[in-house]
Amino acid sequence: MKRIACKERRLESAYHELRGVPHIAGHPNATLLHVCASNDISMAELNLASDSSSLIEANVQVASQKVPKTGATREPVVLVPLDMLLPTAEHVAVTKVDVQGAEYGVLRGLLRTITRDHPVIGYEADGKFVNQGNVHDILKPLGYVCTRTGGDQVCWHARPTGADVSEHDAGTHTPTRAHFGWFISAVRSISDGKHFG
Repeated sequence: MKRIACKERRLESAYHELRGVPHIAGHPNATLLHVCASNDISMAELNLASDSSSLIEANVQVASQKVPKTGATREPVVLVPLDMLLPTAEHVAVTKVDVQGAEYGVLRGLLRTITRDHPVIGYEADGKFVNQGNVHDILKPLGYVCTRTGGDQVCWHARPTGADVSEHDAGTHTPTRAHFGWFISAVRSISDGKHFG
């Protein structure tokens, strides 16, 4: 069974609610952390919205992201690079990043893992959020190509290395959108709050 690590970038109450769900909190292959992923260790203010929060204040002002009418509108959070949290002995095959404009910082904090494991990467890129940087500036030099599917980009490592070179001809190592049908379905299910097995 594979390990699932969840870094939730929402309200503190969501963290506590997830800790109370027995099949998440008690699962031996699940780790729930109350941190925000980024490219360095620091403290920041998470700007709260009723449906999804962001480290970028302008992104909680988007029409679909209503700022809470009562209670706090910001919460202090710890920022941590994912490379520091993921065991180096474990292979990462798929990464989905949906953090309301902070995808660039999250992926910069995952560069060691991306370079080592070449996971398929899905990230939100629908253009409605202010972004910290251009994700393509990180992924393209590493040999990734991306395709758009709805509001997301799905990226894969297109340059074979090591064992990949002997198993695949470099000219045929580029997956098509059809290869990622399962990934796209999973991303949509997760984004819609649905569970799948």
